Amino acid sequence: MPISPPCRFETARSGEWIFTWRACGQPRWISSGRLSRRLSEATIWNLVYWDGEAVVWPEAAVLAGVTMGVVSRQLKRLGIPQRREEITLENLKHLQGAAVMNSWTPGVPVTTIGQVVLPEAKPFIELLHKAYIAEPALSI
Repeated sequence: MPISPPCRFETARSGEWIFTWRACGQPRWISSGRLSRRLSEATIWNLVYWDGEAVVWPEAAVLAGVTMGVVSRQLKRLGIPQRREEITLENLKHLQGAAVMNSWTPGVPVTTIGQVVLPEAKPFIELLHKAYIAEPALSI
């Protein structure tokens, strides 16, 4: 599964997520309506963060997506530390990476949230993809 190029995450700019689907190498935006100071999810995406050692899920009211559940379950099976934490613009500077995920992809790197620049964190994105791929197929 190819990993998408990094994107810029804009807060409180609804509708711009459509730019996510522009061709590779073009600016990509994902919007989030910030109804509180927490950064929790985007229009059709779940957000996830990396502190360099553990996967950090936002502590907030979110609609836990299927991909989020798959990734979380497989990270646990792989022995990768995970925790929940309130994420705000103020504490982003302590994180080593961010990504968005949904039913189309287990991880697109986010390199900017508001004015905060984050590392692309390729090992983190690769870890999210590895966890997703590790989910066993089920017969229906």
